[in-house]
Amino acid sequence: MFEIMMALISGYTSKEEDEITLDSRLREDLGMDDSDFYMMRFSLQNTLDCDVSEEDMAGFQTVMDLLKYASDHA
Repeated sequence: MFEIMMALISGYTSKEEDEITLDSRLREDLGMDDSDFYMMRFSLQNTLDCDVSEEDMAGFQTVMDLLKYASDHA
């Protein structure tokens, strides 16, 4: 799951997978904006085969937040 999430996240940032850490903040460190979050929401839904609400997406601050969510819903 870790590798899948790193590839997904790097697709919405200008960072390479090896530059992204679990503590990386999605907006501040990786430069993601609202549009990136919107598109990543649908990618997460397809990857996890579950509904990801806007509220859930708004709560994600770090890469670890996304990984925990993915682990709980995969």
